[in-house]
Amino acid sequence: MVDWIAHPDKERGYTLYLPEPAPSGATVTILRNERDGMRQIHGMTEDMCEVYFEVVTFPHPQPHGKLIASQQKFLEQHAQRGDVGATQTCELFGYSASMFEFDGFLQGMDKVRRFHFVDANERTYRIVSDPRSATNADIIARMELHA
Repeated sequence: MVDWIAHPDKERGYTLYLPEPAPSGATVTILRNERDGMRQIHGMTEDMCEVYFEVVTFPHPQPHGKLIASQQKFLEQHAQRGDVGATQTCELFGYSASMFEFDGFLQGMDKVRRFHFVDANERTYRIVSDPRSATNADIIARMELHA
């Protein structure tokens, strides 16, 4: 049985729900980091696919184009091979958002990642997940942004 554990960040205005264990029974490792005003929570299974979900919050709204260009540059410089998709506009949590996808070989493994950038609560959220996993879709559907 999967329990959905709440990981609230009241200061940054969101609650992330991560499964423990993952539906397959795998352990979900949770890492937290804070630097230069950015705060990160990262939940993942060992395969970095079934659960791969990261939220980075910036202390203030950031230009999506600048963040996307920086992320895409990192991927292009570090991926042994890969495709970086075009930036698209979408809606996430009822807010206008920017997104792109990466599909390639990075850090010794095949990876598919979807990057979302959304502004809410007077800050920018960068949300990264593996779109191949239904569990990650459940995580994003359960995530809450608070005013």
